[in-house]
Amino acid sequence: MPSVAPTTHLWLREETKPMEHRAALSPEVCQKLLAHGGFEITVEACESRIFKDAEYADVGCTIVPGDSWRKAPADAIITGLKELPENDQTPLPHTHIMFAHCYKQQGGWKDVLSR
Repeated sequence: MPSVAPTTHLWLREETKPMEHRAALSPEVCQKLLAHGGFEITVEACESRIFKDAEYADVGCTIVPGDSWRKAPADAIITGLKELPENDQTPLPHTHIMFAHCYKQQGGWKDVLSR
């Protein structure tokens, strides 16, 4: 029986930082990853993102409510641009990809790493 290649599940979270419109993944990049195979991409709905939710849906991404990454499957890699919301000490059981500026010692970096 042939082995099935593992799937990498990327979960693009809604950005919560005021005035942040950028996205860590564009619909074009998502389309290329999905066409390559081995990827599942979930995108949180976000009204302020430069790309519309429909653009992600049109290329095959699954759209879910914003701030639902906390209940994502354990194997999902949570992807975002900016740091997580301040004053949130919720444990972080997932792998995260984001700009947290930990090595630049930007405010809150110790809190992020300790979570």
